[in-house]
Amino acid sequence: MNIQKDVFVQIGATRDGLDYYLDCARERNLHSILIETPHYLSLRKDLSRRKFNTEIALENPSDIKSVVNALKGVKNNIALILPGFDCYVSTTYAVSKALEVPPYRSEVEKHFSPPNKDEQRTTLRNLAPNVSQPNFQVVSRTSKNYIDKWFGFPLVVKPINGAGGLGVHLVNNEQELIKSLELIFGLNNYNGVQFDKVIIEEYVRGTEMSIQGICFNGLPIVLSFCEKVIKVDEVKPAESIKCFREAGHVAIPGNQLPEDLYEFVKSSVAAFNYYSGPFHIDFVICNGKPFFLEMGYRLSGGAIVELVKKLTNINWAELSFSSYLKEKIPESYYLAEPRFNCMGLATVQTESALRIANSLKESGEKIDVQKINTNICEIAKQKPLSTKLSADMARHGSGMGKLWINGNSSKEVLDLIKMCQGIN
Repeated sequence: MNIQKDVFVQIGATRDGLDYYLDCARERNLHSILIETPHYLSLRKDLSRRKFNTEIALENPSDIKSVVNALKGVKNNIALILPGFDCYVSTTYAVSKALEVPPYRSEVEKHFSPPNKDEQRTTLRNLAPNVSQPNFQVVSRTSKNYIDKWFGFPLVVKPINGAGGLGVHLVNNEQELIKSLELIFGLNNYNGVQFDKVIIEEYVRGTEMSIQGICFNGLPIVLSFCEKVIKVDEVKPAESIKCFREAGHVAIPGNQLPEDLYEFVKSSVAAFNYYSGPFHIDFVICNGKPFFLEMGYRLSGGAIVELVKKLTNINWAELSFSSYLKEKIPESYYLAEPRFNCMGLATVQTESALRIANSLKESGEKIDVQKINTNICEIAKQKPLSTKLSADMARHGSGMGKLWINGNSSKEVLDLIKMCQGIN
């Protein structure tokens, strides 16, 4: 007897609230299930996010046994399990293997297990030495001799399993390094669990970039690539330590990606044995050469999926669903023609940035201002929020709007983003 596979499971909610996979599930008449912490499910309600058919609250959605147990009643009906947020990628792949549902694929010799930042760097060093990367070392909470390998300052310090820029610091001396480690080891990840390892790497100065793509049967397809606008903020209470915030992206269609960068993508994908699904790669261009920073095995957050769609007419989420379900590449992908040569997206956190953007729009610049009615910080003013939402408060709490910017060149769009964000 054939068992109907009519359930879609998402582990972790998207932080941009756009829920692209929910649309894909509804398009296929799949019953949708979201697994999240009770605190974030409550927050989603306050933020007026769309509801899944079933929402399951777990204290730690990263715990594989808890997730498997929560799904035992529908395990034979699950068509697909996907992560909604970076924090839950590893759990998603482990659960899919335990239940033998996609992205698990029985015909693939070795089930993909997403490597963390440390494992990515080590794998590239061993299997793809042609891919450049910053020098690095990993230290744990119990490490004593964590500064015995000097790369020189400044250094970047970050959790090996962090997400959304949480706990990423720029330090300029030994005292700041020690304070940074103290701060990071005192942080809770989005799942409420404290960090236990960090990666310390040399700070490579250059142009920060990202690539958005999809793998079909091991073949990487690049949909777009972006130049990032990075804003450096102070870390409180240690103002001398700096943190990074992605203030904007200028996206270019993937068919314009230089050949050397496509080889960089192929080498990275092959080294990690990534077979099917979406990916994004963060890197820095320094002296004309790409330096690998990290790779994500999910759709990007921060409305980047919408940016790809507005720029290229390609639905990144639909391609991802198709790749996981072993469907053919949708015909719409081959028929899609980019709408623009480039497009910008900026997330603004101040009324000043919104005023500047509206003023530029009135003067004739092609800027669409999308104001956010309610954010986490506004909700926190109305009622107390759980301390388990501290990571979300820190990294996703104060967004006031998004700017969609068109221009004749990437430099023009880049300059407009910097003008709105008050970056020199």
